[in-house]
Amino acid sequence: MMKCAESVEMRQAFADVVSAGIAKVMSEGLKHGVEHGRSQLGLESIEAYDP
Repeated sequence: MMKCAESVEMRQAFADVVSAGIAKVMSEGLKHGVEHGRSQLGLESIEAYDP
């Protein structure tokens, strides 16, 4: 019985970590999207730039 409870707790902890990671990546993506929009650059400009 204890292993089952630990397993549920472990699954929930893993789900919490994954959810937090996804939320962070989505937030950063939105932030970069706003910065991209502010800079008035098109995707073509970004693809053409290759340092």
